[in-house]
Amino acid sequence: MAAGAGRRFDGWTIALFAAAAVLALVCLRTGLVDMATRSNPALALSIDGDSASALDRTAALLIADPRPASAALAADRARGALASAPVLARPFMVAALAADRQGETRRATELMQTAVTRDPRSVPARFWLLRRQVIAGNFAAALGEIDALIRLRPTQVRALAALAVPMLIDPAGRGAVVDRMAANPGWRGVFLDLAQRDSSDRASFIAFMRALAATPGVEIDDTTLGTVLVGMTGRGEYVQAHALYERLRPQRSGERGNQVYDGDFQRRPGPAPFNWSFASTASAIAQIEPQPRGGPALVARTFGREPAVVATQMLALPAGGWRLSARMGSDDGPAADRFRWRLSCLPADREIARLGNPEELREPRTVSTVFAVPPGCPAQTLSLLAEAGDGPDASLRTLAVDIRRTVERPVQ
Repeated sequence: MAAGAGRRFDGWTIALFAAAAVLALVCLRTGLVDMATRSNPALALSIDGDSASALDRTAALLIADPRPASAALAADRARGALASAPVLARPFMVAALAADRQGETRRATELMQTAVTRDPRSVPARFWLLRRQVIAGNFAAALGEIDALIRLRPTQVRALAALAVPMLIDPAGRGAVVDRMAANPGWRGVFLDLAQRDSSDRASFIAFMRALAATPGVEIDDTTLGTVLVGMTGRGEYVQAHALYERLRPQRSGERGNQVYDGDFQRRPGPAPFNWSFASTASAIAQIEPQPRGGPALVARTFGREPAVVATQMLALPAGGWRLSARMGSDDGPAADRFRWRLSCLPADREIARLGNPEELREPRTVSTVFAVPPGCPAQTLSLLAEAGDGPDASLRTLAVDIRRTVERPVQ
């Protein structure tokens, strides 16, 4: 029995050692192939003619060889790599490059798309597809690749989003970008910032923003919209920027006709420069405050000797006659006359209207003035100024500011 057990043990031992020896030979052969693949693909193929890594490495080297005969040989090696490892992404990538080298564009694209299916995280394959889709005019597909690449490389979002900016020049590309941005991808704010900074084709950018704003359901947050508007007005695109603001932040129906946005200080949503911007200085301050008799008011206070601008809003009034009205009051008597509502033309900042509080208006009262917007005045700044003075501290309550068309002529 003992001898029998020993013979069975010896048999298992011999079989185990035989298997280990075979495994060692396989590992050694694989190791040799791997080392040779990195340094000498031809040697690797002499060791294992079916090695997928050696075949695709050889194909890759042949693709880089400018000699015409190398293209066909590269394609042959790439097909061999595919046959040896049909589940891996790299052989499909190499085969795609080989097909592209031979001018088989459609097949190259299909192979590279298969490579992405095998490995959705393959950045090189997606970059290749991005370039190919742009060249082919398949802008929607190209934007899909940018979207995927941003998810794979979130730290490179600005560089990747910038690749979509030139698409705005092509009408088809612009339409595809509108559709993509309307879906509000995570990189929309970055893209809009980059696009508004680009100066290569302003007409295309403005057309893109107009189309995006007209797309049903599109909403743009105040921070992003403000960045775009400030960039546009900084370039002198006042009228186009104001039209965009009117579409995305329309006035309430009861306010139609009043060109001042949120003229009754209800804190309506919307960014500067076409909504209110308030400032605090060492000499004056302005802020919206509730009033004892209900409703809000813009309350401005001055307590220094230096002039200050405490509230501003940009307008885009067409040339013609207008009336500026303000409902104002103060508990400080004549000292309130240190405040002025002022309207000036852009970009020269030339004053065209001024409205003060010259009387002791304790209870709010509406005062107004008629003015004309001259030609060559595409936009205006409406400001509340606290003028310099040696008198006592003063305050002004403004319940509403209104600018409307009129046929009256300004008093000369």
